Amino acid sequence: MRILSILGARPQFIKHASLQKHFVEFGIDEVLLHTGQHFDDNMSKVFFSSLSLKPPTLQLEIQSTNSLIQLGEMLGEMQKRVGGERFDWVIVYGDTTSTLAGSLFAKENSLALAHIEAGVRSFDMNMPEERNRVLCDQLSDKLFAPNESACENLLKEGVRGDVILSGDVMEEGFELFSPLAQKPEGLSEESFILCTLHRQSNVDHQDRLHFLLEGLGKIPTKILLPLHPRTKKRLEEFSLSLPRNIIALPPQGYLQTLWLLKNAQMVMTDSGGLQKEAVYAKKPCLILREVSEWGEFVECGASYLLGNMELNEAYSKTLLNFLPLDLNLKEKPTLKIVKELLKEKKG
Repeated sequence: MRILSILGARPQFIKHASLQKHFVEFGIDEVLLHTGQHFDDNMSKVFFSSLSLKPPTLQLEIQSTNSLIQLGEMLGEMQKRVGGERFDWVIVYGDTTSTLAGSLFAKENSLALAHIEAGVRSFDMNMPEERNRVLCDQLSDKLFAPNESACENLLKEGVRGDVILSGDVMEEGFELFSPLAQKPEGLSEESFILCTLHRQSNVDHQDRLHFLLEGLGKIPTKILLPLHPRTKKRLEEFSLSLPRNIIALPPQGYLQTLWLLKNAQMVMTDSGGLQKEAVYAKKPCLILREVSEWGEFVECGASYLLGNMELNEAYSKTLLNFLPLDLNLKEKPTLKIVKELLKEKKG
């Protein structure tokens, strides 16, 4: 069997790490294509080395930060590099521009498409990630859903592909790599909150970014903020400075992020992946958004949505209402995925 795996953003590297070992185990010939969506070394190359992933077979040089330009460049480069080659499956992960590009490439080349983490919904089509998820799911031949809620969403939408409840590959990755967590250099032993901000809806609008920074500045605890390139650019563009209690860190490798997560008092984030990992680590999590694609964690009290509240009020409510969730994987999702792919060759 020959598989084309398409990666481009950090969460996809994490999901792929657990899957890749089974490709070797089952003798699957994999072509690993890295779109270069995250082209900063700290947000890309470091993950391959720290997670012991094999280097990409193909590396695209995508330099634009505009998602539409990225999409066009990715499709053009994919067609030049692997257009016309035959694969039994093209695998895409999550909800990024790389996910959408890989899905469109597969269908334009009459290749079977498998989407890992299918069916996840925030029901907010203003989010580019939501649009990517919906489009990819409609194109996919096999849809690997992380939970029952995702399966129900896919069935309601009438997708044409096979819906499979695989379990959450990110949870498997967290369990695999959590013992390897590494403390970032130069950090003191003080109590801290881990915060990440990078979504367009939060950082691309000056008033919204100012509102969030002002709210974070009222929190009576030191906040560590690994600074995403998009956020750094907007801070400079809007002439905004960080409050005194916020310490900016450079983008962190995954193992360093795990250490920050495991040692934080709580987590504040607009990331879909980090909010899940906070649940796995049993940390209170304030989601800096109005909606979440992981609503089941909000419903059970494992995380809390900012919504339209003042941030310091939501901070207090997150700590007050926090209910840690016990999760135990009964079956390895990545092994189930590989076995499903091996059942039939569709390319």
